[in-house]
Amino acid sequence: NGKLFGFISLDWFGGTMTHPLFSAAGRKYMVLAAMRLAMLIKIIRKRYPDDTINVVGHSQGTLLTLLAHAFLKDDGVAPADGVIMLNSPYGLFEPLNEKLQGWSSQQTREARLATLKGILEFICGRRHPVPALSSVALRNCQGYGAIGGPG
Repeated sequence: NGKLFGFISLDWFGGTMTHPLFSAAGRKYMVLAAMRLAMLIKIIRKRYPDDTINVVGHSQGTLLTLLAHAFLKDDGVAPADGVIMLNSPYGLFEPLNEKLQGWSSQQTREARLATLKGILEFICGRRHPVPALSSVALRNCQGYGAIGGPG
């Protein structure tokens, strides 16, 4: 109902006129979506081991991408070759009202940073060497926009 203890408005703790706080349903579907993305990457890696996989995530999609890669790391499967994350809500800023919740299970900024670092190191830690760029570069081409340039 958007109330703390049944009578205190949640907006008082952090909502604004343009971003009011309301109660929301659970987000279990996000975990399922991350599992599906991880499974898709596993399937591609198994069937087409030399294909390049790029993932673009926006907003909540960035969180799904990070979680999918955590699943891949746990399963020992290679990550996507490229990940682009736009406007992620993954926050490293710890507002005062979160700092005051130290007695609860609130994740700290340091823990968030360590989690993000671990996932990004996993993604960046494996470069896919096949095919080599030199093997797909055009030869004797004229003009701009060709891989390898003129000649």
